[in-house]
Order: sequence, then C-alpha cells, then structure tokens
Amino acid sequence: MEDAAIGELALEWNWLVGEYAYSPGAKIVHYTIGGPYFAAYRDCDYAGEWFAEFESMRQCGVGWSTPSSSTMRRRSYCRPFPEP
Repeated sequence: MEDAAIGELALEWNWLVGEYAYSPGAKIVHYTIGGPYFAAYRDCDYAGEWFAEFESMRQCGVGWSTPSSSTMRRRSYCRPFPEP
C-alpha cells in the first residue's frame, strides 16, 4: 500500500493523556509519559477506566471457544494477573 493511500487517524482515536485535556469523547487513550500502572501516575486522566479494565481482566469469567466444528460453545476461563 502506498503511504498516500493511508488516511489520517481522527484525534479521538489517539488521545494523548497528559498532552490533551480530559475528553469523554476519547475512544482510545495513549499514555505517552506514564500511565496508572506507575505510582507517579495513579491519578492521571482515564486512570479509573484503566483500573476498571485491568480488574476485569483479573477476574474469572465465561468466554467463547471455537471447536473444530462450525458451532461455538461457551467455556470458562481465568486470567490471573498480579497487582500493578
């Protein structure tokens, strides 16, 4: 693909935490100088969302698996992660 064929990324899809003011419309945030996983940035913008997502990944739940047939079945999974 030619570089000229690649369009710009809308700002809300690459929101730079600490560079731009907090925006509830940000779709993806980019921690450029440190994120809530570092003690010095525990209270940075979007830290609450980051910790909620982190906690959801630490929990056991139910997901989907795709067996060799074309049907899908539910399966249990657990992703144990340490505290940040």
